[in-house]
Amino acid sequence: MSTDIALKESALTKLILKGDLASLSEEEKITYYKTFCERLGLDWTTKPFAYLVLNGKTVLYCGKDGCEQLNKVHKVSSEIRSTERIEDIYIVTARASTDNRFADSTGAVSVKGLFGDALANAYMKAETKAKRRATLSLLGLAMLDETEVATIPDARVEEVGSPKLTIEEEQDRPATKAEMDNLVSFATLNDWTREMMSDHCIKVYGPDYKKNITKGMIGEIKTCIIEWAVEKEVVTA
Repeated sequence: MSTDIALKESALTKLILKGDLASLSEEEKITYYKTFCERLGLDWTTKPFAYLVLNGKTVLYCGKDGCEQLNKVHKVSSEIRSTERIEDIYIVTARASTDNRFADSTGAVSVKGLFGDALANAYMKAETKAKRRATLSLLGLAMLDETEVATIPDARVEEVGSPKLTIEEEQDRPATKAEMDNLVSFATLNDWTREMMSDHCIKVYGPDYKKNITKGMIGEIKTCIIEWAVEKEVVTA
């Protein structure tokens, strides 16, 4: 039986009226997820999308595997149209196209204080962000991609079918890659070097802190960065 049929009318009504997947039950979320993937021709078992809690709402965002599958299934090709650097921001414009349609999108990253491999990685991240955003735009998918999620403060990623956690469990759970990337970006924007972060973590959490970085630790480190930045008057809005 198609998941389109299995998806209850009540679930669709909740989603349409509220635009928030959090209003669905766990069973309804999974059914909706399968339906969404099927309509795009994607294999849902590879988890091309993930849930993102943003501004109090639960929405889907597209991961690396999702964008690659979309390009393959819909025969989307991409190319870099232009690159430029405006002060500490590196901007890339990419074009995604099929036989008779195209869409252009930009990807921008901060390169402040970066050099060597870190700078090269930032350039590649901007190109990847631009290409993925162009693909999503071309296919009419109004959602974030994985590279954008990492730079959004307080965004929280949820695995498909993951159980609800208490406040204490949420703070004690291992930090996700997106949360770690977000912390690094936040630190860079506020002039905190990797050395400063490492020294702080070793002092507060011990030399083996990397083995068990939790969501709560991420919040504590961000608070420390903000306090330091306020004192130095270099807080980035």
